[in-house]
Amino acid sequence: MNGWEILLVSLGLSLDVCAAMICEGAVIARWEKWKIFCAASLFTLWQVLALLTGSLIRLLPWVSQKSSGIQMVGTVLSIMIFTAIGIYMLRKAWKRKPFEERRENETDWKALCFLAIVISLDALFAGVGLAIMDTILWKEALALAISTILAATLGAWVGYRLGAEQKEKAYLIGGILLVLAGLEAAVNYLQ
Repeated sequence: MNGWEILLVSLGLSLDVCAAMICEGAVIARWEKWKIFCAASLFTLWQVLALLTGSLIRLLPWVSQKSSGIQMVGTVLSIMIFTAIGIYMLRKAWKRKPFEERRENETDWKALCFLAIVISLDALFAGVGLAIMDTILWKEALALAISTILAATLGAWVGYRLGAEQKEKAYLIGGILLVLAGLEAAVNYLQ
């Protein structure tokens, strides 16, 4: 995959985190930079760890083989992964699941950590797809780390200022970006 496709996947995944942080930002009583930074770092850590864990599929012999038949199957599988994650995010955008906004003085770090783990499952599957497409591991991780920390911080700020109803927009844009990444990969690699 080229840099553009890695960027699309990273931005799409980070917007899932952005939506979660919009909800978190909507309930915080006071904007505290260090708490926001810690929460954004927590999500970033889990996203990158999940991506790297998914990338371990590179170690399997059938993935590392360079025969055209195996590469074609891997490419189709990767396209399906990116498109499925994108469609899942689009469904979350259209569901408009209600969210009760009430200010909380304390951050529930245990619940936040659990949420970060659950959200990172998308990054795990994306890591599998990126590994099959034989992308450069450090570029994947760096792009995801930068986009996630920025999206998480922006999400908290948007939620704090504008409320939780903005999360659907993050899901929508993220889903579109992941579907575009799948289509871009299909156009470039299925010839």
